[in-house]
Amino acid sequence: MDTTVGALKVGAQLVMGKYGVDKDNPYPIVWLKGNPNCVFITEKAIDYLCFDAAEEAGHYRYVNNAKYPVSNLFSLLNSDQMMWYHAMHDNDSSPGAFVRYSYARYEDHYGFLYFFEDHEIASLVRKEYVVGENRVSSLIRLPSIADIFSLQDGRRFDLFKRKGIRPNPTADLFDLKARYAGLDSDRGFMSFWLLDDVETERAAISNRSGVLNRLTASSCSGVRPVCTLSPDTIVEQREDGVFFIKPFTTQNVFTDEELFELLGMAQP
Repeated sequence: MDTTVGALKVGAQLVMGKYGVDKDNPYPIVWLKGNPNCVFITEKAIDYLCFDAAEEAGHYRYVNNAKYPVSNLFSLLNSDQMMWYHAMHDNDSSPGAFVRYSYARYEDHYGFLYFFEDHEIASLVRKEYVVGENRVSSLIRLPSIADIFSLQDGRRFDLFKRKGIRPNPTADLFDLKARYAGLDSDRGFMSFWLLDDVETERAAISNRSGVLNRLTASSCSGVRPVCTLSPDTIVEQREDGVFFIKPFTTQNVFTDEELFELLGMAQP
């Protein structure tokens, strides 16, 4: 039976997009509805990555940069391309060959949105939000500190009123990076990165105990993306109770006249 994203209950499971720790072996991503405003968060940590690669500061000295809007992780999460990395500032470094540990390198990984269907991307809502002194706009983001911990102002996801904030790893993540992430079981809890620009070198995390903490940006932690879906998006429910977005044809953004002009052809 069809319904809409807006009508789903908080905590409803939605399958949307695919991602793989091994870029060529993606798996469906399960999201949970976090609040009535149609904000969703992945049910599990999908990868174990550095927030941002250490950046050269001259004379073979490297520094950490925890500024989210120019981080490697921000770029990865919002790209639908095979090659997602592009320098965000003069001293930017990619999480590639110069990253100390091989499991932390992801310059060659496909963008997070690469295996999303067109109708899934079309259902995402671009949101504007503030991180430190920066105003940021994106389709995918990390959860904020307020999403996870803020009890007083009501911004914490309603989801966490009935469900713990500590995520398990996906089976994919456990199989390929368990020993690097210090996991003995796929039921183990993972830390995960959060939005924050309070410090310049250390980024915020929710640690394995579910406590707010910080790590240097070039360290690794779990990745648990957040997105907002249009409330009018039509979804279908499978026999197992999980929802998925009903495919639809995305609208052609070009008129015939504009298309012929773009292609350098005379209109018939």
